[in-house]
Amino acid sequence: MDLVVIGDRAVGKTSMVASLAHYSLDRDSKVKITTPDPKRLAEDLRPETGIGAGTADASPRELIMTVQRPTGAFKEINVVWIDLPGEIFQENSSRRQNGNEDWQVIKDTIQQSKYVILLLPPHRGMVKEEFIRNAPEELKPQRALPTEEQWRTRLNWWFFDFLNQNCSRARRILISIHKADMFCDVDRAGVDWFYKPERIGTDFWRKYDDFAKSFLGGVRQDIRKYNNTDVGANTDFFITSTVSRDLLQLPWLYIGLYL
Repeated sequence: MDLVVIGDRAVGKTSMVASLAHYSLDRDSKVKITTPDPKRLAEDLRPETGIGAGTADASPRELIMTVQRPTGAFKEINVVWIDLPGEIFQENSSRRQNGNEDWQVIKDTIQQSKYVILLLPPHRGMVKEEFIRNAPEELKPQRALPTEEQWRTRLNWWFFDFLNQNCSRARRILISIHKADMFCDVDRAGVDWFYKPERIGTDFWRKYDDFAKSFLGGVRQDIRKYNNTDVGANTDFFITSTVSRDLLQLPWLYIGLYL
């Protein structure tokens, strides 16, 4: 498997892929899902409300994507996307007990993946009320966000208990704080970090990594500790939002550097 997207329940894994399919319909999109039909895929994954449907089972989907590389050429990649049921990552999940088949399939899949995208939600102290107040109804939180303390505890579980144990074979791990429209002016950020092949180099990605980490604030010490592990040394940080094509596509364009 080339890539897997993981994250907790309702973090936005399904809607991320649905939005990538929707943006694929734009002629100038730099990341495109070409198979299956992106219009059909977007409709299947996002009901008319625009809220991504929850996932009950690990459902493999074969995707063919094209990603623009810094040369301007497009690279076709085959992706087996497993839309993981986020609740399976909860500490008290019965689906992780007693050798549950779904959990074992997920672990095997992740352990064989070359690239991993981990989506994180924002925490309550990160969000800006005016952004949520002015957001369309379908983009407002459907359940309570974690507190900063809960979020930090969970992040450390991902860092040290999951990624370090299950992702040692991954070439890169991309950690993204998703739903950036709750805590960031995504229109401005999209302009600042707009992908142009001629500007993409080591310096661009280093500055962007620092920009993404700036939203992590109080966990900088945890990040430094994690980065000192073998797995953490291959980790990069992003922010993403389904309402910003430029931000949403950046992790995928970054992966294109290594394909």
